[in-house]
Amino acid sequence: MYPLIGHNGGPALDTAAPDPVETLVLDLEIANVDATVRARELTTALKTFGDKIETADQAHNLVDLIAQMGAFTAKAEDARKMAKAPHDALSKACDGFFKPMADDVKAAKETAIDLLSAYMRGVAKDDKDKATIRTDLGQVASLSDDIGFTIDAPEAVPLEYWKIDETAVRAAVKKAVPIAGVTRIVTRKAGVR
Repeated sequence: MYPLIGHNGGPALDTAAPDPVETLVLDLEIANVDATVRARELTTALKTFGDKIETADQAHNLVDLIAQMGAFTAKAEDARKMAKAPHDALSKACDGFFKPMADDVKAAKETAIDLLSAYMRGVAKDDKDKATIRTDLGQVASLSDDIGFTIDAPEAVPLEYWKIDETAVRAAVKKAVPIAGVTRIVTRKAGVR
C-alpha cells in the first residue's frame, strides 16, 4: 500500500505479525534445499527404469537406487524429528498448562451434574417426566436417559458384536499357525540392505 500523492512518507509498512506456520515452512525450505533436490533426483531416477526390469544390469542399478532411497528416507525422518522436537516441547508445555485446569473443571462439572441429576430425579413425577429447569440467565436443564451397558456373559454375545484382534492374527499368521477362517497369503518381495 502506498501513500497518496503529495504525502511526505514512504510506502506504508505492513505491521501484521507473520504467520508462524508460513515462517516455519519457509525456514524448512531454505534449510533443506539440498534434501529437496535429492528427493527429486531419487524419484526422477526411478522413472528411468520404466515399467519392467529386463537385465541384470538394470536390477543391480535398481538395488543401488533402492538403497539410496532407504538411506535418504532414514535421514529425512531423523531431520523431521529434530526440526519437530522444539515444537513438540512447546505443544507439551501448552498441554501441561491447560489440561490440568480443564480436567479439574470437567471433574467438578461431572460432580455438579450428579448433584443436579439426583435433585431432578427426586422432583420428577415419573420416569417420563423431564423435570425441566429454566434459569433467569436462559440456561435449561432437563432429565434424559443415558444408555450404557455391561457385558455379563461374553460367551453369549453374538459374533457380529466381536472385534477381531488383527495384531494377534498377523503374529500367528507370520508364524504359520493355522487359524480357522483365515487364509495365509505369502507374497515374495525384494528387500534391500
